[in-house]
Amino acid sequence: MQKLTPTAKRMKAIRDKRAAMTASRRKKKADSQRKRRKLNQKSLRKALNRKVAKNLLRVQMKEASQKKRRKRKRIKKNHLVLQ
Repeated sequence: MQKLTPTAKRMKAIRDKRAAMTASRRKKKADSQRKRRKLNQKSLRKALNRKVAKNLLRVQMKEASQKKRRKRKRIKKNHLVLQ
């Protein structure tokens, strides 16, 4: 960090603000913001897709385990009947 006198600090802030607000800098900032927003939308969509896929997989796993349990019950029931 620069050690500036209060007057130099004010002058530097004015100079920096003026440089930041030029037309070319504003265009660059707008372009950067567009890219960031687009990237955020893509990542949000990916996150949503991952969440949906994860929930779908969880439901499928649950159904598969329920089917296995039902099958085991039927086998157990049939085994008891045969004895």
